[in-house]
Amino acid sequence: MRAEQTINNEAGPQYDSPVSRDLEGLSHELMGLSTEVTGPQWAQLRLIIMQLRSIAGQVNGLVIPEDTSNAPV
Repeated sequence: MRAEQTINNEAGPQYDSPVSRDLEGLSHELMGLSTEVTGPQWAQLRLIIMQLRSIAGQVNGLVIPEDTSNAPV
C-alpha cells in the first residue's frame, strides 16, 4: 500500500462484538484494494472504510439477542 493511501490506526481497535469485528475486517479488505484504484476511487473507498469503522464502534456495545429460533410461540 502506498504511504499516502493509509488510514489512521490501520491495525484497528480490538472489539468484543462479532459484528464489530466483521465490520473491521471488511474495512481491512477494502484497504487491500487501495493499490488497485485511482486517487478518486481511493477517496471514495476511504470514506466507506471510515463509515464501517464508525459503525463498528457504535455496535460494539450493543447486546446480541439470544437465539429465539427454538422458543415457543
